[in-house]
Amino acid sequence: MSAEDTPERVPETLLLQQLYRRVQGKRLRIEEELSALLKVSEIHDGSALVCVRNTMEIIVTEICEEQLGRPRGSGPIGGILHDLQKLPQIPDGITYNIDHIQKLGNHGAHPKPRHLRDYRQSVTLLHSLVDWYLVEYRRLESEEDAPERSRLGALVANAHDYVKRFHIKDKWADRWQERGTDLTEAYDRLFLNIATLNDRPVDEDLGVFAAMEEAALKPGNARIPLNVIGPAGCGKSTLLKMFYLYMRRRTDVICLYFNIFSYLRGDPPAQLTEALARQRFDEGIGPIEALIRCLQEPPDGPPLLVIVDGVDEFVEKATKIELTLVKLVTAYARTRLIYGIGAVHNEVPQVRPRPLALIKSDATLRLAQIHLFDPRAASFLTQFCACEAIRKETAPVQPHELHELAEERKLFLLDLFSLKLLSLVLTEGEQQQPNLSDTIEGHCFRFLKHYYDDDVVTEGSLLLDIGEMAFSYVTGAHTAEQNLYSPKWILTLRHPIVRDFLVANFIVARIIACGRAGVPDPTTSDLRYVYPFSINRFCRELANDPAKRPSAYGGIACLLREGEDEQRPHLCYLIGRLALDQGPRVAMQNPSREQCEKSLLCEWERASQLAQRPESAFLRRTILISLIQLGNAWALEAYIDELFSDPKSNQINRGFHLVYYGDALYQPGPTLDYYEDDNGEMAYTFLYLQKKIAHAVEQNRAYPLLDVEVFTALSLLQFRHVEGMRGGGRLDPGYIAQGIDLAVSVFNKGLLKTSRCRHYCRMIARHLRIPGFTPALVSREIMMLKQRPRKGWIEYGVSHGETVAEHLLGATMIAKVFVPAHDASGMESPVSACKDEVMEMLLVHDLGEALLGDTLYEDRGTEKTAAENEVVGYFDACSTYPALHGLAGWLELYTRFEHNPNGDTCANLANEIDALEFWHTYQFYFFVSREIQHDQGQYDDVRGKVKRRIHSPCGNAIFDALDAPFDPATVPVAEESMMDWLPMRITADTPQGGTSG
Repeated sequence: MSAEDTPERVPETLLLQQLYRRVQGKRLRIEEELSALLKVSEIHDGSALVCVRNTMEIIVTEICEEQLGRPRGSGPIGGILHDLQKLPQIPDGITYNIDHIQKLGNHGAHPKPRHLRDYRQSVTLLHSLVDWYLVEYRRLESEEDAPERSRLGALVANAHDYVKRFHIKDKWADRWQERGTDLTEAYDRLFLNIATLNDRPVDEDLGVFAAMEEAALKPGNARIPLNVIGPAGCGKSTLLKMFYLYMRRRTDVICLYFNIFSYLRGDPPAQLTEALARQRFDEGIGPIEALIRCLQEPPDGPPLLVIVDGVDEFVEKATKIELTLVKLVTAYARTRLIYGIGAVHNEVPQVRPRPLALIKSDATLRLAQIHLFDPRAASFLTQFCACEAIRKETAPVQPHELHELAEERKLFLLDLFSLKLLSLVLTEGEQQQPNLSDTIEGHCFRFLKHYYDDDVVTEGSLLLDIGEMAFSYVTGAHTAEQNLYSPKWILTLRHPIVRDFLVANFIVARIIACGRAGVPDPTTSDLRYVYPFSINRFCRELANDPAKRPSAYGGIACLLREGEDEQRPHLCYLIGRLALDQGPRVAMQNPSREQCEKSLLCEWERASQLAQRPESAFLRRTILISLIQLGNAWALEAYIDELFSDPKSNQINRGFHLVYYGDALYQPGPTLDYYEDDNGEMAYTFLYLQKKIAHAVEQNRAYPLLDVEVFTALSLLQFRHVEGMRGGGRLDPGYIAQGIDLAVSVFNKGLLKTSRCRHYCRMIARHLRIPGFTPALVSREIMMLKQRPRKGWIEYGVSHGETVAEHLLGATMIAKVFVPAHDASGMESPVSACKDEVMEMLLVHDLGEALLGDTLYEDRGTEKTAAENEVVGYFDACSTYPALHGLAGWLELYTRFEHNPNGDTCANLANEIDALEFWHTYQFYFFVSREIQHDQGQYDDVRGKVKRRIHSPCGNAIFDALDAPFDPATVPVAEESMMDWLPMRITADTPQGGTSG
């Protein structure tokens, strides 16, 4: 051993000496660099890393000149790698090695001590790179030409036999091996309900495991890993374990499985190969190199299928493991990799760098949670019970029991974790747990007892500590990397609903502490966030615990009085839920509904003073929703009116619900009002609302937020029906059918409390039935006024009397011409002040006749009036389309005109002008066209009836102006030449019977 071969350098020196002997005398430029590298005496100063990088640069330069036809140049290696990756003869593993050597070499160029592991990693990567360069790229070696390789090959001649016998010792595999066939077949059918391969459903005849085997072992896919992706708790790890059990039956494939989660305190790459290292190699050869050497001999050995679960849970470990696995793929062409990767859903997206191979893979098996009311749910529940029966050798629960319990706990998204949790409740005598919070709390205590003393766990403080940690994770303060080995993080990350419970428990505990102390706690600044449904439902249940409710109300009142503005939305949310479904108050100190409502109304007055501030919008919305929860009718009308009249509020309402129920990604912050509906996926939100509304219809029992949730569900359909789903074209026919059924059923039951919401249901049902509907249809419906004849003229014998549209125009023009802008003194009078309102009122006062036709004044009854109200309400509902925003307010104008409330000057005058327009037109038909029989008695009778309807001074003035002697000679000429009106043709003589111009 040379002087520089210190004990810590022996393995790397052996590798370098082997490489040097292989290139010696072959006139390769890397020979000189390897010689210099062997002479480096001090590796901790980084010079060795630089030498390794220089050796790599020689190989890259040759490849650039020969394959790319240009010099290497002095640019960064990143641009070169981008071009090398396009070359079919350059494996992905080689470009990975080049990139990593470059990064390590750059670190070595800095004058600071380097760790030994950096040197070892760099030499290992260089060994793989040079081996590929000599054997595959330069073709300078074969098995017979490399005596050193032959010697090493002899050393591990039976290595594959050891690999075949090498299995991670798992109790579950040994315990289930006897029932392996039945168990894997049951799970195969279970995962068929929730698995897609490359975004397509798995072939039912083939099965999930056979499809995975085919994808993983397909010839030519050696460097394309199969990624198994799914959210926490969906069954991803169970799937990989069952697939491992499935593959153990194969004798021609070597299958290894390990879960990184199980080796948090160790080194997973070493765990993977330590058995081989102990049995076949000297201590001078590391375990990673041991497995690589095994797989290099012989090249035509059996496929090695490596299943790695949890590879992206922790970045630090994932980087090491990925480096090992890429080297396996590079060294042995028949290595196949399957990764288990956690998918982020409804949680804060953490910055987790994906390893190289994961980014490049285009083979993906994706698992999804399934909705309780999805058609596949019945099969999913049945197959889960079958799997449990085989696993436990009993039939613990029935599918319908799981379904009922899930619905009762509002656990509408199902996966394996949720079902196991529910089955524990049914089989371990925990049926008495009143809600989901207690169920999750029991699960957390059971889990923590494996790590801590019972006294510590039952005290509850540990649960609050974990809740604070989970809160920091949800709000993005830090990630699990900072507590890598803590069982607290294992519990926090195990499943989203567990994490959400921990966060809610932490939040409510802070509020209760304030209530008991009577003063705000400085740490309650954590309450400034607005949370989705998944957290809020736990907050509601925890705050309504009979033992906690008084303190919770006291804490909310204290914080509303002395806390921060950003806390108010969440506090107002909770106070609106404290008094619901409580029945008789247990003690006088419990808050009453009246107390909660009074607190919210005080907050409304305060928020209304800040209405101009953008941040107050969400607070005002929250206050209204909470008041609605408490049964306040004014708040319900006010919120529905706002959704109708303000497109921005409508947009925010839809966006908020999509975030709240998990269709859009939740990003923590003091408000959710920046979310907007982009016509994307709405499956969870619509299914939840639809089921809740259908239950109310079935029970014939309304709940406080029914109108709001009906409007929201139908509004989601409305905009997707017109504009299409994002990237998916028109709305799916299934959604259309469900929307029609929802609108019709809730309308016919009469459960809706607001008339505008009833009109909205009718409008949506009408439009969803029309194929290819566009908002232009509404304009065409209004234009039907031009074709609706006024029935009164038919009664008078006028063959071509005016239409309703002509009547509306005539009445509006009378108001425009005769209503004064100012009174005699030049000041604005009450009449002149409402001139514009009168004109708008007259334009829409017969709007209902667009669809119903005209009715004689004396024949108008309750039924006709009600029908016209519905039609105008329909047009008012159409104002929710952005293109038809001008329809907003028409219903109010029509209602004021029709019901003519006392003291409404505008409505009174509009009704009088309506009669005056009839009188003016009657005069024309009587004197000019002579289409009405010339009967002076009838004329006087009609005049008297109109006169009796006029009471206002302005109306009488207009009547007098229109009642002037009517000389047919003064009627304008029906047709005149356009040229007569040009300024250059004006003459002094005016034709008889014409106008003066």
